[in-house]
Amino acid sequence: MIAARRAPRGLELAAILAALTGAGLLMGSSLEVSSEYLLGDVICVLAGVFYAGYIILLGAVRSRMAPVPLLLVSTTASAPVALAIALAMGEVIVPHDWTPLIALAVSSQLVGQGLLIYSLRHFSSLVIGMALLAQPAIAALVGWLAFGETLGVADVAGMVLLAAALAMAKAGDGK
Repeated sequence: MIAARRAPRGLELAAILAALTGAGLLMGSSLEVSSEYLLGDVICVLAGVFYAGYIILLGAVRSRMAPVPLLLVSTTASAPVALAIALAMGEVIVPHDWTPLIALAVSSQLVGQGLLIYSLRHFSSLVIGMALLAQPAIAALVGWLAFGETLGVADVAGMVLLAAALAMAKAGDGK
């Protein structure tokens, strides 16, 4: 809400607290299994937080700009940052096989980010941010379905809190 330049309203604050509590419950159960899994959960939550900030910042611009030009500006602005990070980490900049890079560019950037930017006209930044903060719950569900990981009471409670947070954010949505 700092980027939105206003304090969260009642239901918005409840949604944020529920989402953070739910994510904390999911991460807490990972810590019980092994601290190495906690890092992945923390990165997942950080990704959600950064995406939420990104969406909030683009929310005001989206009301004045069409999705395709906004996606072009956003991509153009982020490319030098991504390049600098890759260079600093010593990553290979020019790949031998361009197929994965092109597939990621189309699926993640064009489709994924394009749909996020398009959705800003239909949902508030908070709703989209809450949906992105649900990533730990989705990761836990995929782990359970695909890899047979066990979901404990705290995991299920965390997932329920994240779902409730999304419902509260949508209920408090002014759009």
